[in-house]
Amino acid sequence: MEATVEASAEELSLLKTGLQTEVQVLDQTTSGQIRLLSSQIDQTSRTGKVRIQLQTSAQLTLGTPATDLIKLPEMQAQTTLPLSAVNFNADRTAFVMVVNHNKQIERRLISLGEVNQGIAEILSGLEVGE
Repeated sequence: MEATVEASAEELSLLKTGLQTEVQVLDQTTSGQIRLLSSQIDQTSRTGKVRIQLQTSAQLTLGTPATDLIKLPEMQAQTTLPLSAVNFNADRTAFVMVVNHNKQIERRLISLGEVNQGIAEILSGLEVGE
């Protein structure tokens, strides 16, 4: 069984397929997983559709209103940056500009982890305090 919910454009930017969810319908709660994210945003409502594969077949009928709680991944790294500070090469490798010990600007390749609400997790290539 599948549920379709709507999410704002900003919310969609935080989601990816495979994220775990909890769907509440009336007095029932069931777990699920994001199966598909809409690639199109409704221009009037500024929302897109999220399809969720439900783990159990709760007693749902077509059109029943539901509430969905999506669990975003937690960042594990100690180093984070605003996503706006991260640049990307044509091959989609990430880099930042850093002032080195000689007071010169250098380009530094980094590895990104999770990105949530405009904050990027830096897994490698940058130390805390740089």
